[in-house]
Amino acid sequence: AALIASLVLYLVEGKFYLREIPGFFVDGIKLMGQAVFVLILIWTLSKLMINDLAIGTYLANALIGHVALAFLPVMFFITAVLTASTMGSAWGSIGILVPIALPMVTSFLSAQGPIAVVALPILYPLIGAIISGAVVGNHVSPISDTMLMSST
Repeated sequence: AALIASLVLYLVEGKFYLREIPGFFVDGIKLMGQAVFVLILIWTLSKLMINDLAIGTYLANALIGHVALAFLPVMFFITAVLTASTMGSAWGSIGILVPIALPMVTSFLSAQGPIAVVALPILYPLIGAIISGAVVGNHVSPISDTMLMSST
């Protein structure tokens, strides 16, 4: 609705002509191309980590007995900060770490089948630690797009 209203308003005011509108869409698609490409790569990598490599289950089996369950959010927060600051992408680190964290929690708690969120009390703190760590890492990264845009 906002797009249509603004197009009509600018056409009435004579800011641009009707034949220029397709060029706006092409320019917008070009600007978003890199972000869409990164998201497609993240989705592909996360599916590989969950289905084919089972990284979360492997790490959980390696850490069970050595790390307390309550320490997982701290570990993932630090990992998210480091990952986001080296990659420069909060979305990228979230897309990489969530597929690792979810199978880890279910393996730590020995949960099977469809699981209710109530059965995983550590899930929300863990997801919150990943998201907040990714945002912190994105803000302190010298190669992050948000840092570059704010300094520009």
